[in-house]
Amino acid sequence: MESRRIANASRETPLFGARGRSVVAMSFERPVADLAKLVLAWQEFESGDQAPGRVLADLKKAGLPEVLKQLVESGWTPSPTA
Repeated sequence: MESRRIANASRETPLFGARGRSVVAMSFERPVADLAKLVLAWQEFESGDQAPGRVLADLKKAGLPEVLKQLVESGWTPSPTA
């Protein structure tokens, strides 16, 4: 078994997996941003229930980059809060 792995080691490139099988590139579409998850992640951060790194990961997974990009593209500007 080990000799087979060594024989295939030269084939372990981005085009071949660890077992020498070819890897097919698959497209991935990100899901639509979930505003409820974004708000929940922020609330957990403000209350101190989550560490900042965990909050950033949750915000990213919930779609914050897409929301911010769409706001910029639409020309949205924040209104002053009193």
